[in-house]
Amino acid sequence: MVKLFEGDVYLEPIKHIYYHRTTGDSYSSVTQLIHSLVNPFDEEGISKAISKRPDEKRKEVYRGMSQEQILDHWQFLNDEANEYGTRIHELIEDYLYKDKLLFTNDTFEKEVLDAYDDLNVDEGICVWPERIMFSEEHKLAGTADLKIDIDDTFFDLGDWKTNGEFDFFDKFGFKCLKKPLDHLQDCHYSIYTVQLSIYAYMCELETGMKCRQIWIGYWDRESKKLNKMPIMYLKHEAKKILDLHKYRTQFN
Repeated sequence: MVKLFEGDVYLEPIKHIYYHRTTGDSYSSVTQLIHSLVNPFDEEGISKAISKRPDEKRKEVYRGMSQEQILDHWQFLNDEANEYGTRIHELIEDYLYKDKLLFTNDTFEKEVLDAYDDLNVDEGICVWPERIMFSEEHKLAGTADLKIDIDDTFFDLGDWKTNGEFDFFDKFGFKCLKKPLDHLQDCHYSIYTVQLSIYAYMCELETGMKCRQIWIGYWDRESKKLNKMPIMYLKHEAKKILDLHKYRTQFN
């Protein structure tokens, strides 16, 4: 069974802000909260450093580029990646809502749907695509790509990731995330683990259910496959972040 979530909190699509249907309160985004814990990428400094190097010492893609052209190139790659990821997310969502009776002649779409089927996802008793997770106490919300009720007690969370690279450690100086997560590497794996752990913790608070497992479905652009990557449920860290967010919100 596949269900559409229609809970107390919704996402306003134009402003991209979460609101409570009854109180009208706006909720902070989990994505924005996590962004505040990540070391910012120094676009200006790094692009300037690349532009000052002789061509023979640059990566081929940057040869002959000015700093402005390098920045434009990065923006293009970011926009392209966002469009690519959105297409995959929406395709799988549509596939599930149509009870997997979605037929297409598009080669790419066939590859994505076949890749989902090949995962053999345990869909339990109910599947919730694009399930909004929220905490009224912490005034925080976010959207998980897939919440699966395994039974009346346990749920799983899945999330689709489509970025070209997937890092398990910081390649540029082995930096860690900001406090209180300064024991974790600043990399994709840590960031996504924290993100999904927060979703799981808020879901436990909201529903009274227990998180059984969390996983990432990573789309490999070369093999055209979804790789299922189990990740840890960092419940202690999730609680600490939410409590810190609540404290800061009350005194700001």
